[in-house]
This record gives sequence, C-alpha cells and structure tokens, in this order.
Amino acid sequence: MPCVNLIAADTNEEARYLSTSFLQLLKGIVTGKRSPLPPPLASIEHLVTEDVQLLVNQMMHYSLIGDAPRVLSGLEKFQVDAQLDEIMVLKTKLYKLE
Repeated sequence: MPCVNLIAADTNEEARYLSTSFLQLLKGIVTGKRSPLPPPLASIEHLVTEDVQLLVNQMMHYSLIGDAPRVLSGLEKFQVDAQLDEIMVLKTKLYKLE
C-alpha cells in the first residue's frame, strides 16, 4: 500500500512550522538517536549536517506539507501517479498553536 506523509494546516507557513517536528523525528531515525515526537521549532537547519539533511530529504520524497489547496493538489497527483483507487487518511492533531 503506497504511503505519503501529510502535514496540513491553515497556512503553508504553519504547516512548514509543524513539519519541523517530523523532520526532527526523521533526524533521530537517521542518526540512530530516536526519541518521542518533539515540539516544532522555528528552524532546524542548525540541528542537521548536510549528510543527514540529504537522507531526511530522501525519506520525505512522498510528503505533502501545506494548506488545504496545496495538500489536496498533492494528494490528487499522488493518486494519479500511484494509480490508486482510494486514499486512506489518518488525522491526528499533535499541537495547538497559539
């Protein structure tokens, strides 16, 4: 079953911010230093080396991050590319932004 990472929010900026939690989680997988999902950060560039960033980018190849129109467009493309009859989505709200 094909899978895609999806992080959606009201704005593209908010979704990018929320995605830093997932990126930190992937960093832990790549480096062998796993931990529970951390809170989002304004920036994670200072936390990763170029080699780790390349591996994380590879793991994020099938990822949709953005507002509703961007995510829907990405899902539609993924459905066509993967020749899917249906898509199953698990909705989880991890953080409340204030």
